[in-house]
Amino acid sequence: MGALLWSAFSALRAARRQARRSRIEIHYAQARRLVTEGHADPKTLRAELVAARDKALAELIDEQLDANEAFVILQDYLTAQIAEIDAVRAPGAGAPA
Repeated sequence: MGALLWSAFSALRAARRQARRSRIEIHYAQARRLVTEGHADPKTLRAELVAARDKALAELIDEQLDANEAFVILQDYLTAQIAEIDAVRAPGAGAPA
């Protein structure tokens, strides 16, 4: 009986881990799509990237995402894309983050 419970618990943990992994992959795909589709308005693109970054952070807080290297890479990617838009929009002026 104990082995059966342990097996069920292990399967549940593995499924949850896979779901979190899948969520981060969805965030990556959405971020790449935003950047590669190329919006005509950089202000709109920036707002969508900030929203994507905030959504991922909220999911981390709600424990829907793991605080691991993949999450850090996603946050760095989104922040770099936002900074690139800021640099193009206002060279030398330091746009808000």
